[in-house]
Amino acid sequence: MARKLGILMFFILSLALLVSAGDLAGNRPEALRVMRATDVKGPATPAPTLPIPQPNANGTYRVLIAMADDGPGPLASMLLSYPDIAVVDVLDIRSAGPTLSTLLTYDVVITWANYVYYNATAWGDLLADYVDAGGRVILAEFAIDPNWGLHGRIITGGYCPLIQAPCFYTGASLGAYVPWHPVMLDVTSA
Repeated sequence: MARKLGILMFFILSLALLVSAGDLAGNRPEALRVMRATDVKGPATPAPTLPIPQPNANGTYRVLIAMADDGPGPLASMLLSYPDIAVVDVLDIRSAGPTLSTLLTYDVVITWANYVYYNATAWGDLLADYVDAGGRVILAEFAIDPNWGLHGRIITGGYCPLIQAPCFYTGASLGAYVPWHPVMLDVTSA
């Protein structure tokens, strides 16, 4: 199990590195969709103009990247390179948040905060509702930071295997975690 946790942490750290690298050159992935303002609640903001992707012919999974950031960096196009992923949509949730009915059209939601979420408590409660309804959530870098990360049931309701603590840009160990959470089963050291 320690190996599985190591692989999971490697993936999370790799994701964080990719996300923090961002889209430095201003390039946008070609096969990427941005959600329409009608799909979210809150003040409407214009979405960046990106081409609508063609679904992968054999793909079945729909992924939503819902981040408080300037863009998904290379993550969206990397995910679309997997043949079992049909669609990757991107939503910047600094100014609006999706509805549960919108989330339920996706198999996986990936979220992180490089800026403050539109409503961190409502977003955390909505993510917990999504998990309760069978959805899967990946909390990436800074999503659990107490200052600008998530709040609400996703943090306080036993969904998150990590204890909310400030995030740092330096290397660190796993840190504080909930030892009885199912993800941490058989983990003997961090």
